[in-house]
Amino acid sequence: LDGPFAYYIGSDDKNSDVYAFKLFQSGLGMPDRDYYLKTDKDIVETQGAYKKYLADMLTIAGASNAAARAQKIYDLELAMAKVSWPAADRRDAEKTYNPMTIAQLKAFAPGFDWDAMFKSAGLPEGGGARKIVVSEKSAFPALAKVFAATPIEVWRDYMATRSEERRV
Repeated sequence: LDGPFAYYIGSDDKNSDVYAFKLFQSGLGMPDRDYYLKTDKDIVETQGAYKKYLADMLTIAGASNAAARAQKIYDLELAMAKVSWPAADRRDAEKTYNPMTIAQLKAFAPGFDWDAMFKSAGLPEGGGARKIVVSEKSAFPALAKVFAATPIEVWRDYMATRSEERRV
């Protein structure tokens, strides 16, 4: 399951003869950051419906205080949305091609357990020298801070409300 970051393996955008491990911002339950940040009537109604959905999923999972816990999940996703890139920037091939080593990523965006992510992905780090491609580079340090600042109980509830399997 995705958290604030997700990944896939695909051909390198600057060298189609090789594959690249690509990391990108993730973690939002609604389609786009604007669903969290806009305040027009229709979006506010959608936000309310999404909060109800989160509470319903927690209720199905047997959680007590589902509405309060759903609000914490929503607040987590709102924090991620605030630092996520707008859709137009995410479509810019130059802005989203940021190769770096794993060691550079760890120094650039501390606070997230990169070792655990790469281990679960089955990606040997090569002592941190393996190159990866980071998409929304400027969002990564802020997302790592959101990750580190969020209590584990909220992350557990967040994961409990996810219905999609991680596919690579």
